[in-house]
Amino acid sequence: MRFLFTLAYPDWTGPAEPMAQLALALVGRGHEVSVWSDGKRSGNLHEKLCAMGIESQQPLYLSRKSGPIAIARDIARAGELLRGNFDRVVCHMSADQMIVGQSKRSHKVPVMRYIQNLGSSTTRPGRGLLLRSADALLVPSKDHAARARDLASFASERVGVLRGAVDLERFQPGNDVALRERMRLKDDDILLISVSRQKPERRQMDLLQAFAQASKGRDELHLAFIGRGEYQSELSAESSRLGLDSRVLFAGYAQGDDLQAAFQACDASVWLAEGNDGTCRAVGQSLACGKPVIGAKLGAIRDALEPHAQAGWLVPQRQIGALSETLLQLPTRTQLMESASACRAIAEAEWDPTKRCDQFLQLSERLCAP
Repeated sequence: MRFLFTLAYPDWTGPAEPMAQLALALVGRGHEVSVWSDGKRSGNLHEKLCAMGIESQQPLYLSRKSGPIAIARDIARAGELLRGNFDRVVCHMSADQMIVGQSKRSHKVPVMRYIQNLGSSTTRPGRGLLLRSADALLVPSKDHAARARDLASFASERVGVLRGAVDLERFQPGNDVALRERMRLKDDDILLISVSRQKPERRQMDLLQAFAQASKGRDELHLAFIGRGEYQSELSAESSRLGLDSRVLFAGYAQGDDLQAAFQACDASVWLAEGNDGTCRAVGQSLACGKPVIGAKLGAIRDALEPHAQAGWLVPQRQIGALSETLLQLPTRTQLMESASACRAIAEAEWDPTKRCDQFLQLSERLCAP
């Protein structure tokens, strides 16, 4: 089949990585895949996709920053470019769905919208109407499916759950010591990590306050924030106020080998909110490295942890007391390490990119059937 993926953004960000991963998997199966991205603003997405061997083009403005004239030109041009050249379109943002959806009468190509983050769609007027211009919706979790059906009045048979995937070759079990040595941890100290951009909506302050409560009864607990962001100064000030500077580290941004090293150094990871990528890949990355997850009971986090007792612990959203109690009741470090093989097995069963590609192809056929 001939697939077109569209993403109205110029930079490599949350939705880009799973999109690129799926594109490569489809090409490996013999399908044709092109990606259209923001042609108005400069960024690194186009160059990165090309470097990965993905056919990346910028034939339209396809930008969230376009005005009415540019949008009208994109709609007219999209119909010409799509007609007869593709079998399916998968849009990843509202701006590109608007262009492709408004030109559908001309090109007649089935349009699927992959909604990884429902936040903006549920808070801005008219988004339900926009979503209904798609033939089908793809979402990363059962929670997303229920909310999308409610928001857009989509029939259940036109909504499919496409979960996330993890590079299982890159993320492997291990016991990297660099981060532990940096924090001067002892052998029996438990290291928790939070991998996320530091923003209020990512709930790092909840984690910090729950950690402060739990650490009073567990001297061996330590915490590292992996990432950076505009909220770090507030988090750092609160850490100092709570007297946690010796037990909490702001480790900075991790990319490349540093990211899997951080997972391999920890004993468990904590994930309390969805990011731009609603598939919550960090949960799968942690499991692939043999590390259990403490996660909020929502979205893809719940889908990943709820069926598997050994994957970790689910906590109610925004309940600091419940999170603190979970941290207080964590097993010893030795016991946590014993769960590595079970966590890895869960990742191999649930987060395999090959299985995700299979699932996408099945959904593409079923959801867009006449």
